[in-house]
Amino acid sequence: MTLFKQLALAVSLIIITILASVLAINYHNTKADMIESMYQTTVNNISTLAQELSEANNEEAEVISIIDADFSSGYYQQISYKSYSSSFKYTQKYQEKIEGVPQWFIDLTDLKLQSVKSEVTTGWSILGEVQVTGDNATIYQSLYKIFSKLVMLFVLFVTISLVILYIMLHFILKPLKRIQHQAEAIMKNEFIIEKSIPFTTEFKEVSGVINSMVKKVEEMFNQANEAAKRNHKLMYQDPITGLANK
Repeated sequence: MTLFKQLALAVSLIIITILASVLAINYHNTKADMIESMYQTTVNNISTLAQELSEANNEEAEVISIIDADFSSGYYQQISYKSYSSSFKYTQKYQEKIEGVPQWFIDLTDLKLQSVKSEVTTGWSILGEVQVTGDNATIYQSLYKIFSKLVMLFVLFVTISLVILYIMLHFILKPLKRIQHQAEAIMKNEFIIEKSIPFTTEFKEVSGVINSMVKKVEEMFNQANEAAKRNHKLMYQDPITGLANK
């Protein structure tokens, strides 16, 4: 694996990990805020519901009517009423599939809203108890929209970051290509002195060493070439008369 690919892979993993962590924290905080907000809303609403039920004075038909009316408002997942003076119990529960939210997201999120209880009283008498659980469908729908947007942002940020990373690494590692070109040129008896010095300290030092090596090899090559010419001349020309000896 090339140095470019190794650096790109390592930095990419770091970028993806950081972005994923930031988005996960934001999602978790948003989820916690929504659950807390729903709990506070449920606490505020149950006092009104308990007051309405106290006026019904355990009249079953009226209690059912009040619970059904409040439940249809869409603020609750479940409303349960239990009478202390009789065996009367009544529960309304939301059981329909949540629209616009896939089941895998529901299973993954697994919202657990805290139920709120309140006694239903009239004067000094306790008529019964009402238990309310806030509507989690609204939270699921809101969280799924936020999750979808976060995923889109994550993909966008990762794509932009990787493109910028590719450009930066290509620019930073460009001197290695020139050094490779110098080394390959030596094999062809070509001696290239790199005049464009990299700004990176390590590459600047390597480039300086390579330039020195190219100069040294060029000198050795020229010296060997001159020696070969002299030997060739001695073999075919008499050093005294200057005449060809063969």
